[in-house]
Amino acid sequence: MKLPVWIRRLITRILAIIPVIICIVIYGDQENAVEQLLIYTQVFLSIALPFSMIPLTIFTSSKKLMGDFKNHIWVTVLAWVITVALSILNIQLIIQTLAGIG
Repeated sequence: MKLPVWIRRLITRILAIIPVIICIVIYGDQENAVEQLLIYTQVFLSIALPFSMIPLTIFTSSKKLMGDFKNHIWVTVLAWVITVALSILNIQLIIQTLAGIG
C-alpha cells in the first residue's frame, strides 16, 4: 500500500480499538464486562509474549544469522532464564484465570 506512514498508523489504531468500542456499546454500563475484557486481553498478550521471545533469542544468538553481532553467552543465558520464568508465570496466570471463570 502506497499510503503515508501517518495514515497507515491511523488505520491500524482504528482497527485495533473497534472490538473495544463494540464491546462497550453492547455492554454499556456494565463495568464488569469491560473489566473482564481488559483482563482477557492482558492474559492473551502474556500468552503471546513467549512466542516472540523464543525466536528472538534463538535468532539473535545465532552466529550464522547475526555474524559478529550475535549475543554474548551471558545475554543468551539471561534471555533463556527470563523466557522460562515468564513462561512459568504465564502458565500460572492462565490457570488462575481459568479457575476464576468456573
